[in-house]
Formats: sequence, structure tokens, C-alpha cells
Amino acid sequence: MAGVEIAGFVLAAFPLLISAAEDYREGFEPLLKWKRFRTEFIGFIDAVDIEKQLYDQMLERFLLSADVPHEELQRFMTNPDYEGWQRKDLVDVLQRRLGASYAVYMSTIKSMNKLMDELQEVLSLKNGKIDWADDGASRWDYQMKRIRLSFSKRGPRTLTTLETRNRKLRELLESNEKLESMRATRKDTSWGSIFECIRRHANSLHSALKRSWICECTVPHDTELQLQNRSAGGWASNFNVAFETHKDTEPSRRQEFIIRLKAEKGLDELSKVNHLLPVSNASPETQHLDVSKLRRNFESKSTPQVSILHRPSLATTSSDTMLITSHNGHTNKCTGKEGSENLPYRMLEKDASHSEKHNSRISHFLGKTKRRKTVRMDLSPPSMLPTQMVSAPPFLSPSSEPASGVDIQRSDLEIKDLCSRLRCLRTNSACLGYLVDDEQQFHELVTVVKGIKEANNNTYISLETLIRDTQITGFNRRERHKTASILASSLLQLQTTPWLPETFGKENIFFYKQDATIFFDHPFVRHSFTSTKTCQISTCAGQTSPGARFAARNSLNNLGIVLLEICYGQAIEDQAIRKRYLGPDGKPHEYTNFMTARDWAESVGEQEPEWENIIRCCISCMFEEKADWGNRKFTATVYESVVEPLEKMAMKWSKS
Repeated sequence: MAGVEIAGFVLAAFPLLISAAEDYREGFEPLLKWKRFRTEFIGFIDAVDIEKQLYDQMLERFLLSADVPHEELQRFMTNPDYEGWQRKDLVDVLQRRLGASYAVYMSTIKSMNKLMDELQEVLSLKNGKIDWADDGASRWDYQMKRIRLSFSKRGPRTLTTLETRNRKLRELLESNEKLESMRATRKDTSWGSIFECIRRHANSLHSALKRSWICECTVPHDTELQLQNRSAGGWASNFNVAFETHKDTEPSRRQEFIIRLKAEKGLDELSKVNHLLPVSNASPETQHLDVSKLRRNFESKSTPQVSILHRPSLATTSSDTMLITSHNGHTNKCTGKEGSENLPYRMLEKDASHSEKHNSRISHFLGKTKRRKTVRMDLSPPSMLPTQMVSAPPFLSPSSEPASGVDIQRSDLEIKDLCSRLRCLRTNSACLGYLVDDEQQFHELVTVVKGIKEANNNTYISLETLIRDTQITGFNRRERHKTASILASSLLQLQTTPWLPETFGKENIFFYKQDATIFFDHPFVRHSFTSTKTCQISTCAGQTSPGARFAARNSLNNLGIVLLEICYGQAIEDQAIRKRYLGPDGKPHEYTNFMTARDWAESVGEQEPEWENIIRCCISCMFEEKADWGNRKFTATVYESVVEPLEKMAMKWSKS
């Protein structure tokens, strides 16, 4: 007999005992000797009733956790003969929930069932009824004496044992609930770590790009960062970045790259034994870096223990001309600062000077030792890692494999002047080289496209235009859900970085557009970099501190407004209720949009019930943790309450 079915039997026995005890009390009332026994017997009735209430609450909690509908729940609790007590799926839920404790639960519930039978014997019940109650007062007098004697021997002991079993049963279920909650919290907290590492990578990438523009250009360099969802398990923090280059005699060109952390061969081998995060069915493009590798790259560095020096390249040049081998075997020349006759020796010198930086990542993985040891290893240059793809717009012809006939040493070439390197890039180059940030972290640029498209052939459209222009079609419910999930995830990835402005809104989000086709799956943000030679470097206005007092709250308010606009397909500036919150001069002030969104959100439940709680969480910042992007638990809570529900809705609509 299943544990759930036995639980139903125990549930049925409690009312029988209480009803029989009440009948006894009424029958004993006329007897003179009843006053001596009355207090003890009524105490028995109360004790059984208390145990019944506790047992009912425990069963109801279990049935609720098993997602039993409310109407059926009432049948479970009021009808012990209900056929639902024999359902196998409830047994499966109970077994999954209790795990190894299921055997103890079965033993306890069976023991409680026997104790209920024993208490019925004490009261001389047959099938839950008093079958001798009509025999007269003398019979009642005899039964009172018998029950009083029986109670003195077995009653208190049996009742105490029942109370103990009932308490242990509740404690068993409650402890498993707490354990499940702790496991869920720990899993969710890992998302906080993931987004924290992605932010560090994004900050590092911005630093590397900012210091690489050392050209004579007076026009800012337009850069596009694609927004994307992230997956747990074998996830990666790769970024899709596109650059637009301008020449006086040629059309503007758009060049797209996957930018990933560049790791040494030794680090790749060490990372194979790391399994800190659970593995999920992540897409192939997200299976290059895991959270531990990012920790080794971005967290504090420990004492170096292993030094890895690369053997210099055997190929040298005799001038400042760098040779590039094309697909057909011809040799192209590209003159610039990147190539010189001492290139291999500079690479060796660079590797030696940076070895202390690299080795700290390895020592972080290997742990501490009693005494410092240094091992010098002479390794051949590592082969280029396979191209990692984050889905590119369909018209960009993404390449998942490096082009053949490419000088593979380019993956070990530091890019000091990015503008010059982009101008010299040929279509057969699979890797442009790598950038170095202020912390000596390396970022490898892997080409995404086979052919370089003219930027003038591709146009862009902002989310603001999509929402406000009623003539544009195609932004349907599927695209709205997908866009909302990407934007919510991107906020957690980039909000504390220079890539997003402090007042992030619909005007900052763009989509690729080709003729009448809009590629909704690839939203991006635009950022301009000025040359460090021609312009003075200043702090980016979009960069916010994670410790700023209201930074997290304000960014979530902005996200809530964008979600409202996507949900309704209307701009907040076009809402009639907004006029209530304009200033005395008829112009909006800093709280106008917030108060408008607060009132607007009241009607979301009628339009899109699934969005209601998500938008309310953003607008009102309703989270248990303090609003601070530096708090991993807060980030994990936002993911659980906002990002994850949106991703589930987007997944559902993508299948419809």
C-alpha cells in the first residue's frame, strides 16, 4: 500500500476518534463519577483534535506542493475514500521530494496508522462506532470504569507516541522543503556569479577597445555590441561586436567579430577538470568558456607557480611589411606598424613580460603549496581555437570555421592600432589578432563573416521607431516576447558597464534592417570610440557604479518602462495619463515617467496577465534583497523574477 493512501487512512481515523470521544463525553455526563474523570477525558479529546489539525495542515502543504487543483484539494481533505489517494503520480511526487527519506516516512505513517487503531481499541470502537450505547445507563457506568482503567495504562502512552510520530513526520517534510529551498537558492546564486563575470568581461573588453584606437581619425569609430541571452552550464561570455570603417575613396565597411577571452594552451588543458556549474543543454556557440575560467581571468591573482613561454615564430620578415597569404596562394602586402623584422622577438619579449600575469591564473586553479616553485616550460605556439559563433544576422553570412590558407600566427598578434588592422583586413582572415586591456587581459577577435559588407547596404531601426511607427509591421507577439527576454537579460549583463547608458531606454536599442526585413533576434546597442591621439579621453557618461545609491533601482524602473512599451506596442510619451505628472511648465521632470509607468502598470493584468508580476517587480523594485548590482543574491533574484519568466514565455511563443 502506497504512503499517500495510508496517509488518507490516518486522515479518516482522526475524525472518528474525536466523534467517538464526544459521544462518550455526552454519555458520561449524567454519571456521578464522571466529574473525577472529566478533565482527563476532555484533555484527551483536545489533544487528538490538535494532532488532527497539525496532520491536516501537513497533508494540505504536500498536496499544494504537488500542484493539486483547489477544487480537488477540497475532495482530498474532506473525503478519505476519494480515489485520488490512490494516484500513482502523487506517490512519485512524494518519492522525489523525500528521496532517501521515503522509507522513514513510510515506516512513520504506518506506525501512526497502528496507533490510531490502538486508540480506537481503548475507546471500544468497532468500525468507528459505539455499538453498545443503547444498552442503558448501567452499560455507560461499566464503560466509564473500563475506559478510565484503560486510559491509566495505555491512553497517555499511546497519545504521546502519536504526538511524537506526527511531529517527526512534519519535521521530515519541512526539513526536505528547506533543503530544496537551499538547493534552489544556491543554483540561483550561480546566476549572480555568471552575470558578475560577464560584466567584468564587458568592462575589460571596453577598456581594451578604448585603448586600441590610436589612429589619426577625427571621426568617432562606431561600434555595435549585439545583445543576447545567456545559458547556464557550458556557457560563454563571448561578445558579437561589429565595427564600421570609413575611407575617403571607398564605401563604409561593416566588419563583425566574435570577441572572446584568449587563453593559453595550458589553461585549456587545466580547465577540462573544472566542473563548478551544472551542465545544461547549451547551444554549441555557448560552450567555450565556463565560470571558473572567467574567475581565473578576472578575480584577484595569486602567486605565480608555473611560467609558460612560447617559442618564437620561425617565420620572420626583413622589413616593416607584413605578409598575408590569401586563399589562392598569392601574397598580399599590408604596410603598417603591426609588422616589423623583429616581430617574433617582440612576441617573445611580450610573452616573457606578461608571463607573471598569465601564471597567476594557473596558480588560482592549482591552489596553494607549501613553498614557491617555478617551472619553465617551452611550448610551441598554440593553434588557434575554433571559431565560436553567437548567431549572426542571416544576411551577414556567418562562418563557423576559420578560412583556409590563413597565417595562423595572427591569433598571437597583438593589435595596437585597431583602425589600421581593420583597414588591412582581407576576407580570408579568420582571426584579426588580440587586444589587451589595462589589466593585461587578452581579447581575441575572430572573424564572423566570409565577405565584408558595405555598411551603406544595411540600415538600422530603433526600438523607439518600431513602437511609435504604426506603419511598421512584423513586430508581433512572438517578436515582442523574444525582444523583451533579450533586453532583460542584457540589463543584468551590461548595466554596470560603459556599454549601456544610465538612462537605458527604447532609443538606445537597434535592429538590423534589410529592405522590408527586420532581424528582431539580433538587437544591439551602439557605442562610439574616439582616437586617443586626436581626442582627450574622458570618463564614459554611461558608466555607472554598482555601489551607486539608486543605480539598480533606476535601471530596473527603466527596464519596466521598456517592457510596458513592448507589451502594449505604445510609447510612454503617448499615454494620456502622463499629462497628470508634468511639471508646472508643462514639461516632464525626472519622476514623470516613473509615476506614469506606475499607473500604467495597473492595467497590465487585463492586457497580458503573464507580464503583470514581471513589470510590477521592475517598476516597484519588489525584491527581498537590497537593490545593488554588486550583490549576487540580488542579481540572482532579478533573474528568477524577471528574466527567467520572460525567457520561458519567449520559448513558448517560439514553438507556437
